[in-house]
Amino acid sequence: MKKLFLLAGSRFLVLGSLFLITNIAQAAVSVPKPPTGNLPTSPVQNTTDIQNLACGLLPWIFWGLIVLAIIMALVAAYRYATAAGEPEKVGNASKTLLWAAVAVAVAIIAQGIPYIVGSFFTSGGAGFNSACSSSGGSASGFPGLPLGN
Repeated sequence: MKKLFLLAGSRFLVLGSLFLITNIAQAAVSVPKPPTGNLPTSPVQNTTDIQNLACGLLPWIFWGLIVLAIIMALVAAYRYATAAGEPEKVGNASKTLLWAAVAVAVAIIAQGIPYIVGSFFTSGGAGFNSACSSSGGSASGFPGLPLGN
């Protein structure tokens, strides 16, 4: 019992001294004043900025997922060709092809997100359609690729 009290007391003493040392060390650090003058501002100030950000970002997601789906379909085709009728390899190829289809579905959903979200912000259900086409670019976000409108 005496050893238990000594062990608990020594741990309390060590932890207490560590707590005290860290508090003293933190108190000695001076906190610099924040800079004044030309501070950077957030690129998002209102809902129009959110629309412009979405119109620029979502086409990249769309085309990235389409490229990923094409690569996955090619990998699945290679797996089918080299499966030689083995059920496990054919199953892996089928799963790869399924995930390629999921990538296409997610890409199509990503292309429709601006219209869905925009319908919450605008009356009449125009969505981001007018914002994406009035920003000067195509609806796909890439010049020369007229998708969406």
